[in-house]
Amino acid sequence: LNGCYRMIQSLMMGQTHGSHSWMIGGIGLDTYAQTNGNDHFANWNTLTSSSGYTRHWYDNCFGLVNRANTVLDMIEERTHITYSSEENKNALIAEARFFRAWAYRCLAGMFGNVPIVEHRTTEVKNDYVPNTRQEVWEFCKTDLEYAATYLPKEAAKPGKITRAVADHY
Repeated sequence: LNGCYRMIQSLMMGQTHGSHSWMIGGIGLDTYAQTNGNDHFANWNTLTSSSGYTRHWYDNCFGLVNRANTVLDMIEERTHITYSSEENKNALIAEARFFRAWAYRCLAGMFGNVPIVEHRTTEVKNDYVPNTRQEVWEFCKTDLEYAATYLPKEAAKPGKITRAVADHY
């Protein structure tokens, strides 16, 4: 889960990607940059799926999905691990499902139809089939409803995800 927090921190606040953060805000190209055609952001022809800006978000959001799925799969598979309570275990699952939903929310908003991947990926795969944007939104909703049910109302530490964040989304 720490990797999930770090990935969102980097996407939203980090400087490792320069000016890519404008995409998450939903700012259109026409309002972000000069429209004289000299700026990458003002030219729809250069902002494609192979553009570094769009690729950055696509790759990192699916990286976040995979990290969240790894947590979920490990909780399910490693039955020898004991938790202090079922409530704490559900809260860990809720955090992972929140991160996965957050990533899919970004992906559906930016790219529309994307594949829903529900388990960690450990091998290269080239035959993903995109789900519709509506299916992705519904998948997000299910994860966020779970998160809203099991996340704590108050953060155990500053910056931790709480129920209010899941309720908001």
